[in-house]
Amino acid sequence: MKQIIAAILAVSALFVSCREKENETKKAPKGKADTTVRQSTGRRDFSLDTAALFNRLLALEDSVRKESSNRELIEKLLETSFDSISGSFYSVGKGIANPEHPDAARQQARKRAAVTDARRWALYLKSWHHGSDISFGDSISGKITYSSVIAERDGKDTLLQLVQVPVGSVVAEY
Repeated sequence: MKQIIAAILAVSALFVSCREKENETKKAPKGKADTTVRQSTGRRDFSLDTAALFNRLLALEDSVRKESSNRELIEKLLETSFDSISGSFYSVGKGIANPEHPDAARQQARKRAAVTDARRWALYLKSWHHGSDISFGDSISGKITYSSVIAERDGKDTLLQLVQVPVGSVVAEY
């Protein structure tokens, strides 16, 4: 009898936890874009506001492009881009369409260019994170063994991608 009651309680607990998980992942109402990414770590769940992160990183990256040796801007970019919970850098890559290519090739090239640009930012971020005084635009080399596209924005001819790159997958050659 005790075993039956324990089994019923276990099934009830499982059912309740499944319902809670389902409620967490519901879509945004029609007409509203859901810009929140939910991530689960072994320690806790957290939400990432991709729209705010996109805007902040894009503004900081553009500022660093213009003032490539400004250490204050680089520190702000590092602070914004590094996620200590996941141990990752976030960066925004830009891919611009070449109007001379056919449409399918143009779209593919934009995606490839956006990811490549975001990965290049990750190389700079890792070198700055390790204290390098390299300026943006200086020659940098290395490789990225893993990255994932978190979100993207598609403009008329420019594709922006928010990319997450774990620190350990960035192998920068100093």
